[in-house]
Amino acid sequence: MEDSIYSKIIPPRKHSYRDGFSNLSAIDSLTGSQLKALEKRLLIDIVIGDNGKVDSLVVDTLVYVNSTEAVLSFEKLIKDNKIGIYSKLILITAIYRLSGDESHLNMAISIFHELRSESQVIGGMYYLSFFKSRSRRVRNILRKLVFNQNYFVRYNAWKFLKRSV
Repeated sequence: MEDSIYSKIIPPRKHSYRDGFSNLSAIDSLTGSQLKALEKRLLIDIVIGDNGKVDSLVVDTLVYVNSTEAVLSFEKLIKDNKIGIYSKLILITAIYRLSGDESHLNMAISIFHELRSESQVIGGMYYLSFFKSRSRRVRNILRKLVFNQNYFVRYNAWKFLKRSV
């Protein structure tokens, strides 16, 4: 895939490039062969360097293009245990979004309970909310967080509880 096309779909990992960014129209304009080349390149670019983090834009793009190959790559990354706990939650949610496999809910909840920092808990609520419509357990977790001592956690729990996925 040409770098100029790829950079329109996956810009640099800096906030200034990604804030308010959407790649949907660029993806929708690709031909079948370009989509296949994009998927192949995205599968290589899932993990950011050696720091154990995944690029959530790459993961979300693979979900958007409905990449069946991504499910196997995500599962391998989770099993290899070379990524961080938050990255595992991102990938487990992506697998669920691609496959609809409900068995990933228990893993997602277990991982969510291991998150410690405010930003990871808030981000984790976003990923858990994809399971919300099918899981009373997720709704109960979010309901409990509405009473968290941290204002930002409370506010976001309420927001994700009300959000329709």
